[in-house]
Amino acid sequence: MIATADIHWLAGYLDADGCFFATGGGIYRSCCPIIQVAASDEDLVQKAARLMGILPEKIVRPPKQKNHYKQQYRFYVGSTLAASWMMTLYPLLCQRRKERIKKILGIWRGI
Repeated sequence: MIATADIHWLAGYLDADGCFFATGGGIYRSCCPIIQVAASDEDLVQKAARLMGILPEKIVRPPKQKNHYKQQYRFYVGSTLAASWMMTLYPLLCQRRKERIKKILGIWRGI
């Protein structure tokens, strides 16, 4: 079970550096909620992944676009796992994130 302090850390981190979005949602396709975490601090991305139950090998290192750019580390959480994290973190996030999550989950639920 995840500690309350870890949920609060994750909420703060995703509020600042996370991305909440959905794919699909058209007339003939269902919506898939997604949380993306991407940063140049590998230890922070690894911690977020561990807390969210993501295996370390799911963290990708996309090629640097320019040599002087920092290395990026990224992972995605999708579908029901992303939706459950959105609902868990919702009360701890800023208003802008809450509005985005409310919209994503409304489409996902078919509301």
